[in-house]
Amino acid sequence: FWYKWHMSLGAWFREYVYIPLGGNRKGLPRQLLNILTVWLLTGIWHGAGWNFLFWGLLFALALMMEKLFLGKVLSWLPRPVGMVYTACVVLLGWVLFSLETPSQISGFLRAMAGAAGGLADDRGLYLGREYLFLFAAAAVGSTPFPREAVRWLQASRTGPGMALYRLGEKVIPGALLLLSIAGIVDASYNPFLYFRF
Repeated sequence: FWYKWHMSLGAWFREYVYIPLGGNRKGLPRQLLNILTVWLLTGIWHGAGWNFLFWGLLFALALMMEKLFLGKVLSWLPRPVGMVYTACVVLLGWVLFSLETPSQISGFLRAMAGAAGGLADDRGLYLGREYLFLFAAAAVGSTPFPREAVRWLQASRTGPGMALYRLGEKVIPGALLLLSIAGIVDASYNPFLYFRF
């Protein structure tokens, strides 16, 4: 996840903090200390609040556990298990990142676990209906199907397959841009998480 999320910040911390500290060249205990140092500094870089420090600590602990034993366990399990694990850690991290007080964090975590009604209350049902298409599109988009469909269309040199590929190549990015803008405009006030920085 972190190789692709914030590439410039990750590269800076890797080049100017992790590697000068020794990286992974001085044994496992030193590598774990280097990971902890980098992630605590990453949390502090985002702000002076405790939530950012805990956010950095969460990812440091997750990465340290992966280096110690969890990475091997996840490599033996089916790939979707690792994807669910990553999603859970990242979602928990965003809760710590965006909320500032312990009561806000605990309330949000309880709501995520279903303690505040979850999917069965009116708001959960409304949001489920509201975002059903987006969820379905994301579910299909996360499978190999779109990539295989594009490969198949690229392989068809003539006929309707190639025409469909050429049309999709031009129309789909524009349509996605318009749908994204419409979704942002539709949300009354939903600021992007990084607008504070």
